[in-house]
Amino acid sequence: IAYYEVKSKIDEAPKLFEISGTQWSWAKELYKSKRGSMYKILLVSNAGKNETKIREIIDPVKLWNAGELFADPVNIEL
Repeated sequence: IAYYEVKSKIDEAPKLFEISGTQWSWAKELYKSKRGSMYKILLVSNAGKNETKIREIIDPVKLWNAGELFADPVNIEL
């Protein structure tokens, strides 16, 4: 079983893309239960063009904790 979140952008330039709080919470839950590699993000660059590229990001919470993935902003609920 794998849980895929698909995101797309129209170019290859590095930029932030949105992950919802629900999506990030599910990724964290899988990570905490040692199943983080089941959560994957497919980032489609150059969407709709002949030069489309797909990057698979496996276990984004692990990558974030290791400093290999940047996430911003953070929303806080009190």
